[in-house]
Amino acid sequence: MKIRIIAGQWRGYKLSVLEKPELRPTPNRVRETLFNW
Repeated sequence: MKIRIIAGQWRGYKLSVLEKPELRPTPNRVRETLFNW
């Protein structure tokens, strides 16, 4: 699985992460709400 960095100097860069059932991606809508709180 890969995660994408969405801000800062490394924006757009993708990191490989371990596949684990307890790791789930955060939907864009939730992420937007958190960062605009």
